Amino acid sequence: MKLLNALKHRLESLYACLKVILRRSMKNASNQNPGTTCSNMNEPRIVILHCAVTPDSKKKDPGFDRFGAEDIDRWHRRRGFDEIGYHYVIRRTGEIEQGRDPRRVGAHCEGYNYNSLGVCLMGTREFTVEQMESVFKLIRRFRIKYGIKIDRWYGHYEFNHRKDCPNIPMICFRHLLRKGFDGNLTA
Repeated sequence: MKLLNALKHRLESLYACLKVILRRSMKNASNQNPGTTCSNMNEPRIVILHCAVTPDSKKKDPGFDRFGAEDIDRWHRRRGFDEIGYHYVIRRTGEIEQGRDPRRVGAHCEGYNYNSLGVCLMGTREFTVEQMESVFKLIRRFRIKYGIKIDRWYGHYEFNHRKDCPNIPMICFRHLLRKGFDGNLTA
């Protein structure tokens, strides 16, 4: 089954690359960025939510908002990445920070980087109201920009069963958003 899933993903990635090539061949080649290739193009169809495993509360750590995208970038580079793997990071204050350029393939969920956006919540299990408000802002933004609906938001653990990240029951999360958040999100 794992082999079939891996093969399916590879075929989906190949299909996405072929679509890019076909689209480019139909456009004026001079308008294309010559440095852009299939190997680094991202065509987001899903969003994968992560958590950073940093302190959850001011009681446990008075500097609990000290971590952000720059820190994750540094941690990922130490692990051999060329840059931060996530496209967006949401700080404990709710500030949304840009990580990797969303047009570039991420490095946040093995086997699913070529068609996804990676969003990382700072913290481990207890997220702030401000962070959830920022998630809702991104849901709206991605719905408009990429056509990604609520049903296409996943937790990292849904692709890697050795992970708990983002420590949010995503089935409930999606259900609550569909039922009560903002009617125009599911339209």
